[in-house]
Amino acid sequence: MAALESATMTTVQIREVIERLVEARQWQEGDPEVLVVMEAGYDAPRIAHLLDSLPVQVFGRLRSDRAMRRPTPPRIYDPQGGQSPKYGGEFVLGHPVT
Repeated sequence: MAALESATMTTVQIREVIERLVEARQWQEGDPEVLVVMEAGYDAPRIAHLLDSLPVQVFGRLRSDRAMRRPTPPRIYDPQGGQSPKYGGEFVLGHPVT
């Protein structure tokens, strides 16, 4: 839960900076998007999702031991029953195979 709170707090701070830039006319419609660069300790994918309504591009390092999930595979009927997979296969940045 702490990571979510950290991402939320970071998002609030970035949003405030962008709003101040727009208010001061340091960024205007038609300008390139603001580049936000983050170190590996931040949850860059989550923060990028939370900031998708702002004119920003989030660039962040991901830890080499970070694992993410691929999209959930399509549902296939199995006459023997059982639950469909909740997540797709794992994508581990530290494994060259994935």
